[in-house]
Amino acid sequence: MATKATLIFISKIQQNTVVSYPYLRSLALIINVKRKTSRQ
Repeated sequence: MATKATLIFISKIQQNTVVSYPYLRSLALIINVKRKTSRQ
């Protein structure tokens, strides 16, 4: 579940999507890993 701060952060990144896309992808992978580890 994303917090308000995370949503604001992502929306700011999306304004510069072309530059930040690789970073955004790596960030999403990190978030997915954290979710998987927190479920266990």
